[in-house]
Amino acid sequence: TDESSDPIEGSTIYSITQQEEELRCGIFERAGFGEVVTIGNATMEKTWQGMDADYCYALCACLFEGNTSTVSFVNLTSVEDGYQALNTGRVDVVAGGRFTLEDDVREESTGIGYTFSVPYYYGVDNTTTSRNIIRQEPMGAIALVTRGDDPQWSDFVFWVVMGTFIAEEQSITKESYEDMGNVFSFGPSFYDMHRNVISSVGNYDEIYRRSVESIVPRKGRNLLNTNPFGPQLHSFF
Repeated sequence: TDESSDPIEGSTIYSITQQEEELRCGIFERAGFGEVVTIGNATMEKTWQGMDADYCYALCACLFEGNTSTVSFVNLTSVEDGYQALNTGRVDVVAGGRFTLEDDVREESTGIGYTFSVPYYYGVDNTTTSRNIIRQEPMGAIALVTRGDDPQWSDFVFWVVMGTFIAEEQSITKESYEDMGNVFSFGPSFYDMHRNVISSVGNYDEIYRRSVESIVPRKGRNLLNTNPFGPQLHSFF
């Protein structure tokens, strides 16, 4: 066992799994990506669904051995609200963040840079629209966002997203999730992280069809890039 890969004491992964015992996921409310719905006629319980929400559930499943009930959603009102929430520790990750080189290096409102996962959705790019407006259809390269000062956590989040692409490339679905391989980068507690991702939300195609296909049919940069480099979709730009 490579103990050096285990979560570092004091790190985000350690804090979430050993202290807070919940994942706090920032999310923007928009159709197909982050929607509040009511389930159960008796309890009228409210929950979140959509592509952004699914990546929160997938991340939670990785952290808590397949359990998605320990995610706490934080409704964000603006792009700056998301960065402020990350900066102050109000959330552990933001789903649905738009990658920009400026925010990667030094985001204006907080004065620090942030780390982005590989994008999981590409919308129409419109640089003339205010960066702080939350549009119903996300624009640009959409990803999970983390603080830039915990590379182990940022890597963990990156590989959660990549797991959904790898599963689609290998034709592994929610029903056949056990065919996913082990992940050895984060210690023995997370060997099953990719199996937990796919068992909870399915592969990328399943996620897209469930939430976004009826709104934005899948095409272009949202298709797998299987030649020549494999399941990663495209570069940020």
